Amino acid sequence: MVLSLFTDVMLCPFKSVLGVPCLACGMTRAFFSLLRLDFRQAFRYHPLFFTVPFLPLLLLDALPAKLRSWTAWGLLALFVGVWALRMVLLFPHTSPMDFNENAVLPMLWNVIIEIIR
Repeated sequence: MVLSLFTDVMLCPFKSVLGVPCLACGMTRAFFSLLRLDFRQAFRYHPLFFTVPFLPLLLLDALPAKLRSWTAWGLLALFVGVWALRMVLLFPHTSPMDFNENAVLPMLWNVIIEIIR
């Protein structure tokens, strides 16, 4: 992911294959903006960047099982909801929610369409 900040290489497997952004799209750039103390830009790249430091609590059994389950499902619902909203408002032309037309699936689709014609 870091390499993609300095080159045109896209390392996100989801976006590289499907062409659409994943739930965490923009998170790496959000954290680099955060390191520069640019909170506005970090929020623009991914509005849920502030939730990531709490994820180890879910992975390290630091919470009771029931609370961990509720927290995990709540975070998933939050990420899906924010992703859907970002897709409606920003897709397909605003980075990081842009469309990757060079992804595997869109290219395969174009080949199939050309064969059918």
